[in-house]
Amino acid sequence: MEQHLLKKEHYSVQDYMSWNDDNRYELIDGSIFNLAPAPNIRHQKIVTNLIGKLYSFLDGKTCIPFVSPIDVVLSEDTVVQPDIMIICDKSIIKEKYIEGAPEVIFEVISPSTGFKDKEIKLHLYEKYGVKEYFIVYPDEEIIEVYLLKNSKFQFPKIYDWKEVMKLKTVEIELKLWEIFEKEKPGD
Repeated sequence: MEQHLLKKEHYSVQDYMSWNDDNRYELIDGSIFNLAPAPNIRHQKIVTNLIGKLYSFLDGKTCIPFVSPIDVVLSEDTVVQPDIMIICDKSIIKEKYIEGAPEVIFEVISPSTGFKDKEIKLHLYEKYGVKEYFIVYPDEEIIEVYLLKNSKFQFPKIYDWKEVMKLKTVEIELKLWEIFEKEKPGD
């Protein structure tokens, strides 16, 4: 971490936007989180498979999928970079960042990001009104889906690679064996 980042206990989006080093960070409730080194190949293949399917399904529709790195500014002291997001409210898309909560977020778990994705970001995304939050577990080949209802995430539904998963917010079905690069069940 650069020396200039060690001077404060609570950072703002303004601080975050002024950092000129080559490192990548997230800022959550004023605290700095270093982003992990480049993800492994399996992580990136899953991200690529997901974004490819989402682009295909959403082409020509209102909602737009994005892939990291893109800053998502949730408040004056919170900036995150989800692996994948879907935005339907185009007014939150600014020239250099997203300002507000995407409707849908996917985080693909890495060993170094697991706690942050499963605990910190789960509560953060609930707080800011993300409608659907998908946590992808590459090693277990499952996806946990959290659906927002009455401002609270419901108990997660868990899909394994043999299933078809539905995204309720954008009405898409994904064949998870294609995402995890497995043989179609029953073949």
